[in-house]
Amino acid sequence: MSESPRILDVRKDLPVSSLQEFVAYAKANHAKMQFGSAGVGAGTHLPCVLLNIAMGVDITHIPYRGEGPALQDLVAGRIDYMCNTIQTGAAQAKSGKVKAIAVMAPRRSAVVPELATSGEQGLAGVEASVWNGLFFPKGRRTRSCRRWRRW
Repeated sequence: MSESPRILDVRKDLPVSSLQEFVAYAKANHAKMQFGSAGVGAGTHLPCVLLNIAMGVDITHIPYRGEGPALQDLVAGRIDYMCNTIQTGAAQAKSGKVKAIAVMAPRRSAVVPELATSGEQGLAGVEASVWNGLFFPKGRRTRSCRRWRRW
C-alpha cells in the first residue's frame, strides 16, 4: 500500500553537507558521536546500524521512547544524527532545523527529489524503507467489506 524510505538527518551545526563528508567526519570523530532512534530495534534504529556498519564505525546509540523525542534532541543538537522517516525528516530539513544528507533508498524520493540517495553518494546497498500493506483472509468477507463491493 505504501513505502517510506529513511532519510539521514544530521544536526544543523554538524560540519558536513554530503554523505562523503559525513563518512569522513564519522570516521574521524566516532568516539564522541551519538545517534538517536525511536528505540532499540525500531525503524529508525536499524537503518543507522546498517549505515554505521557500511562506514566501518562504532557510534553510540541513544534509544528514545519514540521518534518525536529523538528528533527533538537532534534539533537541539544533543545527538549528531538520526535515520528518520522521510515524512518527518524531510519536513525538519526543509524548515532548516536539521540537515538532510541522503535518502536511504535505491532511487530518489518524490518528497525530496533534490536529495541524492546513499548509493548515488558512494554507499551502495545502504537502503532502508518501511512498507505498509493490508492483508485479508482469502475468501472471507466481513460485514463492512460487503458495503464496499464496488471496489
